[in-house]
Amino acid sequence: MKKLLYLTIFLAACNEKELIKQPDQYTRIYMPQATEYPAARPLIMADTLQTIIMGAAYGGVDDQPYQINVHFTVNNALVDTFNKKNNTAYLPMPAGSYQIDVMDAVINPKAFSSNALKIKVKTVGGLNSKTNYLLPVTLETATPSLKVNEQLRTSYFLIRADYAEYVRTKWKAVSVSSFESPNSGDKAWDGTIPASWHTQWKAAQPKHPHTMVVDMDTTVMLHGFYTLPSQVATGNPQNLRVELSTDGTTWTDATDFTFVNTYDKQYAYLPAPKMVRYYKITVLASFGATHFTHIAEWGAF
Repeated sequence: MKKLLYLTIFLAACNEKELIKQPDQYTRIYMPQATEYPAARPLIMADTLQTIIMGAAYGGVDDQPYQINVHFTVNNALVDTFNKKNNTAYLPMPAGSYQIDVMDAVINPKAFSSNALKIKVKTVGGLNSKTNYLLPVTLETATPSLKVNEQLRTSYFLIRADYAEYVRTKWKAVSVSSFESPNSGDKAWDGTIPASWHTQWKAAQPKHPHTMVVDMDTTVMLHGFYTLPSQVATGNPQNLRVELSTDGTTWTDATDFTFVNTYDKQYAYLPAPKMVRYYKITVLASFGATHFTHIAEWGAF
């Protein structure tokens, strides 16, 4: 009985392809990365080139008997088409911000995917931080002439590079102009939105400016700051000045920032990167014309 069962399964497997008429009609070449729409590829702002992988694949019900040569092209005109279709505002990759040394790939016989091709992206000096770019790469030809899945012919790589945020666990509030207990200065980087640095507002009501000096524990290349405002909009910083120092005594490079009254994460960039260990925050004015201010989360990158 078992032998009969095994024989039946074997014959069914052998005859499976014969049950499908013209199996070639189901054969398609495509880009696996195109299954993501768009294919988001977050990067870090760094001095070294970063790599994005792309390639081609074979899909069908028959064995893959060919050596398939695939050629790709970049078509930046598709950025505008994508934006109009999806109501987006992505930018094309700037000239010189990426390189693709090889635009041809091969799917070997009996294989179902090609060798990997590399898109090398230059972030520092090539891209603006926190900006969304779109790079459309199209599978242009496949030889021998095979059908291409038109829905998966083009991969839209969504590329965005951000500076790495510095770890804040060893930060110290060297001094603050005032705080309303228990809302001390270090509450501005404890990782929780409900807690915040809050200046005095009960018994004492000091007016602006409000200041805090922060020691980051180590010297870093500083590009800017980010903040997550308090969920209580009244009192969030509106105008703020930051000064920098390597020793906590001599302050230079004063830069003024203006924030909007939103609950979203906001970024403030220095005019140029600077090696520093300490910084001084001076809040000059807060929303709601309050005498106090509060900062829920504050960090650097």
